[in-house]
Amino acid sequence: MRILLTNDDGIHAEGMGELRKVLETDHEVIAVAPGSFRSGSGHAITFTSPLRVDEVPLGNGTRAYSVDGTPADCVKIAVRELLKDTPVDLVVSGLNHGHNAGINVFYSGTIAAAVEGRILGFPSIALSVARGDAITFPEAARIAKKIIGQWITDGPVAGSLLSVNIPNRKPQEIAGIRVTRQNLSPFRTEGFERRTDPWGRDYFWIKGGVEVDGDNADEDTRALSEGYISITPLKLDMTDPAAFDPLPRWTL
Repeated sequence: MRILLTNDDGIHAEGMGELRKVLETDHEVIAVAPGSFRSGSGHAITFTSPLRVDEVPLGNGTRAYSVDGTPADCVKIAVRELLKDTPVDLVVSGLNHGHNAGINVFYSGTIAAAVEGRILGFPSIALSVARGDAITFPEAARIAKKIIGQWITDGPVAGSLLSVNIPNRKPQEIAGIRVTRQNLSPFRTEGFERRTDPWGRDYFWIKGGVEVDGDNADEDTRALSEGYISITPLKLDMTDPAAFDPLPRWTL
């Protein structure tokens, strides 16, 4: 398999580096990722300024490119320009530092990169590991490789789009795998902490997190809290058919 590997933590992020190492043992990997930390960038794309791309040495002969844009930019320019003559088979985004479960799906640059891959017609998977010290990136990368391997064995189709989250537990303490749906509990914003920079200017730092609904065992955030790896199939169509009938029949 030829894999396009990307992330939102930057081309030199440890999580992507460890995932690249384990994938390279069985696949051809091309890394195209932001040149800097772009977490929380969602599905933003750059169209009011130029995109600059630099080839970077990552070792082991890996083709790797740093892009001064968003994660979605990286996938788009990789597919449409950098790799247009040598198409990849699938898009892998991660290994992200911090889970991308629940409502974070809408904010996450990691998820956005996988979504962009899906938009462009490739089976795509986003992989994240919850923050904490119980599991290391090398351990999480080996787990991610097993999941990707099973996905490849099953023959992912062009419409495949998966979000995988690994809990912050030692590998031997992970309870298993649970196929989940997205928790839609809102992002709880506790407010903004006002701080002052060295020049005396105020700036703000958001505080908050995603609430966990304790009543739904089939949701991604609950699975993570119970020590399971969550695998959530996602789709592009955000249309809500249930809302059709209650809407008024507007006319001109």
